[in-house]
Formats: sequence, C-alpha cells, structure tokens
Amino acid sequence: MAVFVEMYNADREFHLLIEFLNKHAEPKGTVDEAVPSPSPSQTEQEAAPTPTPTLTADRLIVQTPRSNANPSGTVVSLDAQTFDNFLTQGPAFVKFFAPWCGHCKKLAPTWIQLGRHMQHTLNIAEVDCEQHKALCTSQSVTGFPMMFYYANGVKTEYSGGRSYDQLVSFAEKASNPNMQVIDASELDRVVREQAVFYLLLHNGSDPHIVTDIAKASSVLLGSPPIYVSTAAALFQKYVPSSTSSALLAFKDHDAREPVSVFYPIPPPASSAALVQWLHTHRFSSSFELSKDVFQQVMYAPHNPLVVIVATPDSHRGTVPPKLADIAQKWRLRKSATGREVVFTWMDAGTWGKWLKDMYGVKPGTAPAIVVADHERLVYYDRDAAGHEIAFNSVSIASALDAILTGKANPRQSRTVVERVVHSLTGALVRLEASVVAHPYMTAADHPRTHWRSCAGTSDGIDGRPCRLGGRATARQGRSYRLTSYLYML
Repeated sequence: MAVFVEMYNADREFHLLIEFLNKHAEPKGTVDEAVPSPSPSQTEQEAAPTPTPTLTADRLIVQTPRSNANPSGTVVSLDAQTFDNFLTQGPAFVKFFAPWCGHCKKLAPTWIQLGRHMQHTLNIAEVDCEQHKALCTSQSVTGFPMMFYYANGVKTEYSGGRSYDQLVSFAEKASNPNMQVIDASELDRVVREQAVFYLLLHNGSDPHIVTDIAKASSVLLGSPPIYVSTAAALFQKYVPSSTSSALLAFKDHDAREPVSVFYPIPPPASSAALVQWLHTHRFSSSFELSKDVFQQVMYAPHNPLVVIVATPDSHRGTVPPKLADIAQKWRLRKSATGREVVFTWMDAGTWGKWLKDMYGVKPGTAPAIVVADHERLVYYDRDAAGHEIAFNSVSIASALDAILTGKANPRQSRTVVERVVHSLTGALVRLEASVVAHPYMTAADHPRTHWRSCAGTSDGIDGRPCRLGGRATARQGRSYRLTSYLYML
C-alpha cells in the first residue's frame, strides 16, 4: 500500500482539492481536459438581505409563538438530554460540529454573531459531535459542519453559504414563514410582487386546514410565500363549487389560471404528497441559475430536468425573455403528469470553465443548450433528430420529449479525474462494511475515522458535508472523504 507523504493543508475549496488530486492521484499527462471549477468566484456571493415582515392585523401567524425565543441572544450547547426539549420551545437553527474540523473553527465566531442577531426571534444552538456521537448519528449528521433548521416537527438541511449575511438572510426568512390573509381585491398586487406563490382557498368549514398546510409548507422555509383567502370571488374563479378547500400554484406573475391545483385531504395521508407538490412548483418557469439557487435546483427533492442555456455577454439582454417564452410554451403543451422541467440560463463568462468541464459546452458567441439530469449525473445536448439543441422552442421541446420517453442518449457529466475518484467508491463501501463487521480490527477509535469534514461536491457550491458512497444517492456520491482516499491510495 502506497502512502502519500505530503499532507493536504489548503482550504477545502473544490477546485483546490481537484488540483491536489490531479497532482497526486493521476500520472502527469493523462488528463487532457481541465477539471470543473464550479464556483463562479473565489469570494462568497452574499445573498440578498431579506426584509423583516411588518405584522398587521391581516397577517396570520401559524408558527409556534416565539416570544421567548433566544432571550439572551446566545448559542445554546445541546446534548442528548436537552435536545428534544429544546426543539419543543419553538423553531431552531442547529449547527453540528467537531472541534478538530477546520471549517467548524472558521464558522464558530459567525455562529455566535448569528445567535446575537436573532435574539428574541429564533433559537440558535450547536452540538459537539465528538462529545455526543449518538445524538449526531440520530440526526443523520454525516460531515462537518452540518446545519439543520427545525420547525413544526420538520427538519430541513441548510445548504447555503456560510457568510454572516447569508446565514442571517436565511434565518430571518425561515423564522418568519407567515401565511398572509388576502381578499380578492389584493390578488393583483400579489401577482405583481411575487413571481411564484401559493394560494390556499378554503370556506372555513375545516378549522385545521390552515394549520395543516402551514406545517407541511415548513419545508419551503418561507419561499415561495403562501397566501390564504376565503373570498367567494376567488372560489368562483378558480375552483369547483363543491370544493371546500384547494391550494393553487401561480407562476410568472400570471393569475389567469394556476399552473397546478392541490386538493387537500385529511392528514397524514396527504402530507407526503403535499410536500412533493410544494417542491415541484416552487420555481419560476425560467430564471438565472446562479450560485444562490444552484443547490435548491440541482438537489431539489423532486429531481427536475434542468434546461441550461449558456449565455455569452452579448446575449444577456435577449436570452432571458426568449427563454421565458420557451418555458411557458412547454408548460402549456406538456401533460399534467410527468417529470418537472425547469428552464435556466447561466452566465457563460462567469461559469464558462465549469460548463465546459461538466457538459462539454465550449466558449462561443451564441447561446449553447444542454439538459442536465443531475440525479443520474448525465446530460443531453442533442434533440430527437440528433442535432445540437438549438435555442428555440421546437428544438428544446424535441429534446425534452426524447428524454422523457427514454429515446435520447445521455452523456456522462463527470470529468476524467472525477471518474477515477468515483471508481474508488466501491473500495470505500467495502471498507465501511469491514468496519461494521469487524470493529476491533479497524482504527475505529481514532477520532478522525469517526467523522471527517467535507471536501465539497463536484458542483462546488459552497462545499456540502461529505457522505460515504455506500450511504449516498448517485448525485450525493460525488462528495468524498478526501483523507480516506489518500490513505487508501
């Protein structure tokens, strides 16, 4: 067994990790393509600040009251004895960490600042997974740091940026998932203000319907918003007269008709279906695929197909409106059932290297189109006739039809280096099985074999915690424990 002498001590940014692997894991000269550098810049892009909602008499608060939340503005350290009781006190944002983790050390002062900022608003806590391994295992912690938002019995992993502004933006928005009551006259205003929103119509006969929908929609963390109305005019316009309640999805500032309607049934029978439905319709028909939304789109639970238009600077003004038109035409012609498709565009100048290495998109003067199936780690760049996908509704629809009917030939969206690393996953799986079967024959007691902080996914969007291949889906399997691989090599 060969062992590397040189230790990796740089930041755990994906492109730096790949450069290290190129240097040590691959013989020089065997890689003829550059590896992906998915992060559009070395500096974290800050999320737009979320305005603090102004509560009015028409604002319906359905979340647990937070009058006593985080009274001292501090981070609470939790253990197995205090964890469950803490979550009963209201929504909470919890960080799971290990003292030896470099990323955790870097995040620690920011987390303290977040606790101070969210005083009287949101409970902020942390768990030391070296001291409380069983608790972290029970919460499915697979790397460090990992952050979860808990509310209304629902746990949601936070996968955004770790800057102070990004964490504050998320915490403020997530802790205020309010459902606002509107009447028929206010719908036009909502349509102008919200590109995507949900509207719950109910006749008041079921006193629990609003609370049930609010609990299920906790997974949205306040985006898109949900409005509530009992207006007879809206019932008459959108739902059958015999219906006592319905949840409508509207997109693209268009209220002529909802893109989809969900008819609630008594929980818990409807909860899983409702959550799936909410996820499926949460995106606009078309939008920019930026760093801020990349994780939400590519790792969406409903696994949509993602149309990506690589957009040169010279076409920045023309691509978005044309793509919106193509997306709306697809929405009107597709059947009510089937896999969701989202239409996005990416800045070819900022993301050019990543687009080339992931999908083979070469720099050019015209928009280039691929359809990504991130769940399977494949993409498509040809329409049904075998031609390159052109930037028009006919060609894109032809490609999508071929994909959805299983007639299109996919291409692998991994580079040479990634395939080499991915081929080692089987060895990791066998190693993990050996640890489980023969714990006394391994180095299981060594602190660094219990947990390891993350090298980031090959999508490189702010580095998610690592997951072992044996526990991961295909799309998650691209996150690796770098230290384990270096030892094995």
